[in-house]
Amino acid sequence: MSKISGLLSTGALLLHGDKHLSGLDFLSKVDGEEGTWYYWLSDVPGVYELKLRQVAQLADDTEKSRLVIRYYPTLEEEVFEKYACREQILRLGGLFDDSNVLLPENHDVCPCCGGAFDHKHNHEHCREEMVKRVKGIPKLTLRKHIAPDLFAVGSMECIIKKEALQSFEITTQDFYKEYADEGIKATDADGKPVELIAPQGLDRNVPGFALTAIFLEFFTQKFLKALSIASHQKERVEMAGDIKHILGDNQLYTEKSQEVKLIILSYKC
Repeated sequence: MSKISGLLSTGALLLHGDKHLSGLDFLSKVDGEEGTWYYWLSDVPGVYELKLRQVAQLADDTEKSRLVIRYYPTLEEEVFEKYACREQILRLGGLFDDSNVLLPENHDVCPCCGGAFDHKHNHEHCREEMVKRVKGIPKLTLRKHIAPDLFAVGSMECIIKKEALQSFEITTQDFYKEYADEGIKATDADGKPVELIAPQGLDRNVPGFALTAIFLEFFTQKFLKALSIASHQKERVEMAGDIKHILGDNQLYTEKSQEVKLIILSYKC
């Protein structure tokens, strides 16, 4: 097991044991995929995924890992409309599991926050009919159909020496923009063509930084603190970001542009 996978598993165990302070409704490891976890943050309608992409062993028992941050929105969220047509179609289709998952029942503790039931406990969201939320994640056997770049809102690079997290770096963009140079068309229920995106139209405009910042706050203020790891921002760098163009035959062209900002946040632990 990689060092980062061990850190994620240990953090998950500690958060589960201190649920009322975790900021989570649920968290779950993705079976069969090392270093991949889902996080249902209590104040966020959708689901975050942290997926291990790459691990490199450096000198002095040091490991460098790269993880992608994904966000799967609910269909009701405003940000859902900012995702690309192909992402929206996948999210709407049978690839995702939108059944309800009930929070564990325990007569001694609050099922949503883990707090003890007493005369002071008065959470409106603890009512039985509210103690549930939609899974909103890809079905396990169908995850392989999601391309690596889909639903991505940022990435994280971690440096772990021996068993201690030394530093990490968040990379994202203020907006991830994709243009469909030839437009996008589909057919309606009657088989008639419908234009979804006009030629040269904007197909994707996901607010990467805003979505990543929510996960980053959870990671630094909840996850790392559960591990007794203090972190502080060391540097913030901004530069021209990438804009993608979907050409004919689904070919992809990427260009640097001042229209979007690449944002790199470096943290020391």
